[in-house]
Amino acid sequence: MVIHLRLGDVIEKSTAPVTQMLSIGAKAAHGPHSNFEIKSFPDIHAKARKVNVSLISLVAGSHFSEYAGARAKKSHAYFACIAELLRMENFSVLPVLHLDPDQSFCYAVHARYIVLGVGGFSRLIGRVATNLGNSVVS
Repeated sequence: MVIHLRLGDVIEKSTAPVTQMLSIGAKAAHGPHSNFEIKSFPDIHAKARKVNVSLISLVAGSHFSEYAGARAKKSHAYFACIAELLRMENFSVLPVLHLDPDQSFCYAVHARYIVLGVGGFSRLIGRVATNLGNSVVS
């Protein structure tokens, strides 16, 4: 299973603290007319439990360099907490942070099951994955 997490600007610019993002979700900072929501851990966990898997690949990244690496403190905290909480629920977690966007896309669309994140990139991953016969978990 792949869980796609959008990090970077949508997390860093959000006014919500990471604790809120993790516990109940939060509005993503993604433009004035956006309704994108940052997924809470309970939402992610419920979707992971719907299918019988033990390994979860967390695919994530930011397409803006100013919101990547050490400069992205909220993104790092969100990602690390999601990974650790999944481990505490007895999932094996494979962090996939080293790929460029094209490689991340190819990796994600070939997963048998995928949980989508925030934004158009994630929606496109879902469409292609479905066309390939894979399942978007909702």
